[in-house]
Amino acid sequence: MSKKIHQRCRTYPRLFVRALLEPCFIALTCVEEIERIHQGYRTYPRLSIRALLDDVNMCGRGRENPSRKQNLSESPNNIVVTKTSYFFSSSSSSSSSDNQPEQNNNLQGQKQKNNLKTSTVKMPEWCSSLFFLLQLVLLRSSAAKVPVIIVFGDSTVDSGNNNFVNTVVKSNYEPYGRDFDGGKPTGRFSNGRLATDFISQAFNLSPAIPAYLDPAYGIKDFANGVCFASAGTGYDNATSNVASAIPLWKELEYFKDYIGKLKGFQGEAKARETIGEGLYIISIGTNDFLENYFAVPVRSSALTVEQYQSFLIGIAKWFVNEIYVLGARKIELTGLSPMGCLPLERSINSRLFQFDECNQDYNRVAREFNVELQKLVEKLSMERPDLRLVYSNIYDFFDTVINSPFSYGFEVADVGCCGASGLMEMGYLCKIPLTCKNADKYVFWDAIHPTQKMNKLVADYIVNTTLARFM
Repeated sequence: MSKKIHQRCRTYPRLFVRALLEPCFIALTCVEEIERIHQGYRTYPRLSIRALLDDVNMCGRGRENPSRKQNLSESPNNIVVTKTSYFFSSSSSSSSSDNQPEQNNNLQGQKQKNNLKTSTVKMPEWCSSLFFLLQLVLLRSSAAKVPVIIVFGDSTVDSGNNNFVNTVVKSNYEPYGRDFDGGKPTGRFSNGRLATDFISQAFNLSPAIPAYLDPAYGIKDFANGVCFASAGTGYDNATSNVASAIPLWKELEYFKDYIGKLKGFQGEAKARETIGEGLYIISIGTNDFLENYFAVPVRSSALTVEQYQSFLIGIAKWFVNEIYVLGARKIELTGLSPMGCLPLERSINSRLFQFDECNQDYNRVAREFNVELQKLVEKLSMERPDLRLVYSNIYDFFDTVINSPFSYGFEVADVGCCGASGLMEMGYLCKIPLTCKNADKYVFWDAIHPTQKMNKLVADYIVNTTLARFM
């Protein structure tokens, strides 16, 4: 039984634990397994456990006990349990115990009528044990709440680090940020918040994750959320060189510096817990192809696309292992979106000013890379049992929205909102007048990056799928 639980319940889905309630049969091996897994992962979803408290009455349903099935003929007077009230106090338990003989008589009559052969354990002992277990899990799971969200990556998640870097890839000017709280540009490549901001809010943390290089924030702010991402960077160091962005290895160095400051602020033990229970979001990779491999004839002349993908996957593996060694245990790797359908790529791929065609070759590369990234997640998860590494497939979601924009409340999916054309503008070019009045009608804010509305949809999708196990 414990082996089965270990294989199917590593992430404690609510439905599986509920399935344990229904049979009204709890074995010592079950308790030991849950305790052992808890020690290894310490990530019980609080909301799921709370919801399970409302389902304790399910344990009153008499279900067949397979381990005693062969002995039914020898035990014709087995006690059958009926549905009863919650066992939230000793008085409730006593009340149920007092009413048990009458319930048993009624149910035994029904059992004879239907010629059923059902065996369960006695109600008071079962529910008392169950409720005690759930209480224990709930109390201990409070420590498993995600205390901080730590972000690495590129412009999809850069909340303003490039404001303080000598690079042309910036967005700390209007019209960027016009729909952000206060209506001021922050360095985010959007009209408002990013997907990571909405994810942070979903975890009851800050509604806007601050950039680590922003002097307006300190370690007190970063203790709940911090962003090391840099617009224009990639897995490949050569990618960051194209636009003088912060390379991924430097983001790692900033993270190490952050850990030192966190220890000074929270203390050694508390900081270790924060780092271990924190959620790490990594969103990167598009620039490696669009700004490097397909734009600069260096990597492409030495490596095939498949070889370059393997090269990037190797860097991704290195990075995950590095932050794992530093204490990270809950890590999300975001896949690539349909980069061939970005407005910029549509315009480059256009024929006779027909801008409605995506670059399917680029989309194919994105899908192939995502497959390899998912394989990496599976491989590392097997190598490190205490690592909770997950992959977010945003490609399919983006593809659905782009092809059916009206279904999601959009009117335009092939051009961006900012600038005169919405086909080429991003960065400084977005200063051009004629930016759209209502960005919520657009999937893309500029020629590359989504609007705040699209970021919110992406965040909701990720939270409700990949990250649900961390809630």
